[in-house]
Amino acid sequence: MIHHRLYILEEYILATNEQPDGILLTLVRYVLNVTVVVGGLVLVAGLLFILVTRAKPEPQTEEGQQQPVAQVQSVATATQPAPPTPTSQPATPATEAPPAAPAGPEVIAMGKELFQSQGCAGCHTIEGVAQGMVGPDLTDIGDEAEELAKEAGVADAAEYIRQSIVDPNAFIAPECPTGPCPSGVMPQNFGSTLSEEQINALVQYLLAQKGR
Repeated sequence: MIHHRLYILEEYILATNEQPDGILLTLVRYVLNVTVVVGGLVLVAGLLFILVTRAKPEPQTEEGQQQPVAQVQSVATATQPAPPTPTSQPATPATEAPPAAPAGPEVIAMGKELFQSQGCAGCHTIEGVAQGMVGPDLTDIGDEAEELAKEAGVADAAEYIRQSIVDPNAFIAPECPTGPCPSGVMPQNFGSTLSEEQINALVQYLLAQKGR
């Protein structure tokens, strides 16, 4: 387009000068050629600018650069296995207390002495030991206490006999030598006047009264 216009300009100059000067014509041609070259360079520069501008990648913002990292962290967190749930361990069953060992001769002898010294022999009968006629016969109390404990709802024979000593009205024996056993006859203070050792000795002595 530029070359075509320059050519028209040259033809116009030639047409308006019937005898053009050689130097002027040469100068005009030189200017026209320079103009063509400059125009071409400008056109090429414009094309290069457009190509470079389109090819240049857009700068990423800081947020855009950090987004892939955040996505990777999110994926890593999502795929990380959950910690194992602690399983409850079964409770260890309580160990039952072993049965009490039989009382030794010393304990039974101590119980027999207390039975006599505390006035028990004045009310109860034990064959070969006492002939009391007020309270129930205790000759075979070691055997009978097992059944009496079940009827009273207590743990065992030893607990039944102990309760009968410290709280005599808790269990009233059904039969005494003279008829039904009365309440309030047996002393109520053995639980405070006797030590635990003495009460246990009495219990062991009475438990030994069986098989007669």
